[in-house]
Amino acid sequence: MVYDLHNDLLTSGLPQDEMSFKARNFPVRGVLFAVWTTELLSAENAVLRAGQFVGNLPYPSAVGIEDCGFLKNCSLDEFADVPIRYASLTWNADNGLAGGAMSDGRLSGEGRRILQELIAANIAVDLAHLNERSFYDVVDFCAGRARLLCTHTALARCMKHPRNLTDLQIKTLISAGGIVGLAAVRSFLSRETPDAQTYLEHILEYAETFGIGSLAIGTDMYGTAPLDGLEHYGKFTDLRERLGKYLTQRQIDKIFYKNAETYFLQETT
Repeated sequence: MVYDLHNDLLTSGLPQDEMSFKARNFPVRGVLFAVWTTELLSAENAVLRAGQFVGNLPYPSAVGIEDCGFLKNCSLDEFADVPIRYASLTWNADNGLAGGAMSDGRLSGEGRRILQELIAANIAVDLAHLNERSFYDVVDFCAGRARLLCTHTALARCMKHPRNLTDLQIKTLISAGGIVGLAAVRSFLSRETPDAQTYLEHILEYAETFGIGSLAIGTDMYGTAPLDGLEHYGKFTDLRERLGKYLTQRQIDKIFYKNAETYFLQETT
């Protein structure tokens, strides 16, 4: 079983009835469904629909906002009834709030205003998709005031990619009490043809370098082509068995779901 920090089903383009069928039958502990707003004509309606969608699922689920750019034209108050657990300022480009991973922008005054709204609403700030300078801008602005995480990324020490985190970024996030979701994204993991074994190797590299207390799962499922051997959540059973050669079941539980559950429990404590 897994608690997934980042599933893109809601903006996958699949028909509504197919999305509902798939989501209701996920063998998971919990899922956070991201709403990728960058290319949506009506991000506001998509977020509201997402709130209705997750309310009908038979396991803990909630919403994440991927790219807060649309909040320049509306207020977060409009989504008070939507269970939003985290939000990222950008996608890969500079959107006037901060610099995305493929840009050189910095955190702006408007970005600070929206961060202030997220802090007031007790919504965690997702550092995924920020470039390195904006990453530290946001960390500095939020210090001691907001919960931070990075929902879907991988290790720059294993694979150089603008979306992956350096050792210093991970250490900074851990020091701030954050967690890191390891993404099952091909280009994040290897220049070759990554598969479930590559994903396992990233888990072990993270565990050896940073410990297991901050590591979680953020697959990016339905937002990217699946890895061979990790095509759906049921495959995490196979991954658990293979990890059992290197880690205890307690350690695997922490990575697969307990770290995420503990992190979000902070909302009520």
